[in-house]
Amino acid sequence: MIFREIFLYPEPLDYDRAVVTAFKMQSWSICLYLIGEIKRKKIIIENFNRICFIGKEKPVNDGFVNSCNVMSVDVPFDLDEYKTKPSDSLNELFIQMLSYGIKICISRHKLPLEFLLESMEEFRKNNYENKWVLRRKRINGTGLVCEIICELTMEKFNAEFIVLHKKKIIYRKDILTDIPNWISNSYFFKNKLLIKDDKILLIDNLGKIAFEQKISTLTELI
Repeated sequence: MIFREIFLYPEPLDYDRAVVTAFKMQSWSICLYLIGEIKRKKIIIENFNRICFIGKEKPVNDGFVNSCNVMSVDVPFDLDEYKTKPSDSLNELFIQMLSYGIKICISRHKLPLEFLLESMEEFRKNNYENKWVLRRKRINGTGLVCEIICELTMEKFNAEFIVLHKKKIIYRKDILTDIPNWISNSYFFKNKLLIKDDKILLIDNLGKIAFEQKISTLTELI
């Protein structure tokens, strides 16, 4: 089956809910970055499609696959270290925990170790930035290209609508700011960018219009 997702969070049964929630929000950026790299690589794994790295004070589980094809792996987690680390150092803590867990998996499963470690190193070199083009559409007969640009940090998820003419941005508008959240952010990722008559439409998976922009207004900016 195709390997699709990586998640990292403390064991919910061992730690306060507020700690687990905050950690999930902060680690979602690096996890989503790795998910994007994994999807492009199209990695085939024998019996699981998701890995959950579970932070524990005393790790004991080195790889259990449940009936939903999800593998869980324990990784060391020091609550005091997490609480006292400056926020700009947390990504390094996440990289440390993920690297530990990935190396555990390698001992029992065929995972591309170097690829995953290199992906985290690229994340580090890019100053922990997770920014990508979610949707792109050419507007026929105008020379315009519109894009939905997403950026995810430890603090927020932001989506921006931009319009380019000859590779130069002529229009931009923030269309969504949200907390980092796997469920709500993932719903946004399913939105479709459509062109209908004089409008550019962003349609959610229920068929509702999440954002719209008149093309005629944009052509006036050329």
